Amino acid sequence: MGLFVSFTLIMSMLFIGEWASTKTKAVVPSLFMTAVLFVLGFWTFFPKDIVEQVGFGMTFAKICVPLTLVHLGTKMDLRQLVDQWKAIVIALLGVCGTIALCLTIGTMIFDFRTVIASVPPLVGGLVAALLMSDNLKAMNLDTLAALPIYMLMFHGLLGYPITAMLLKKRRQTLKSRIQNQTSTATNN
Repeated sequence: MGLFVSFTLIMSMLFIGEWASTKTKAVVPSLFMTAVLFVLGFWTFFPKDIVEQVGFGMTFAKICVPLTLVHLGTKMDLRQLVDQWKAIVIALLGVCGTIALCLTIGTMIFDFRTVIASVPPLVGGLVAALLMSDNLKAMNLDTLAALPIYMLMFHGLLGYPITAMLLKKRRQTLKSRIQNQTSTATNN
């Protein structure tokens, strides 16, 4: 498969994911739809190295992730961050709860190394998954090196639809609250 065809296929998958998300008003998240399309593509006719053929492999990811983190850091408003302290506390408690559950229940089911390899993507996302995978390869634990990426994908396949549903519910709550405030202000 040529470079142009591979690039077009990847961009088409991203476009279809965005289109589906827009049409369903984010009931079907774009990342979820794109992930499903890629899985179907890899199961059927995509070459296994299509991402590397186009140049979006690990080298590209290792360049883009730090740039994205710096960009997000520069866009962050510290005053707003202080105002959102409850959300930060909830997020930190979620991380602590995930770690505690994995280390207690997870170690009852799997060995300690497997649990340790799977926790970072659950609490730290893509960056944590890439770092853990690289470190496992460096430690010659090749059998566990793919686990963080699999955990990230599985977490996403379950998490994206749930997140979309909860955000839609929150949107409805905020929308009715704003409408009530507007109607109250109009009546006064």
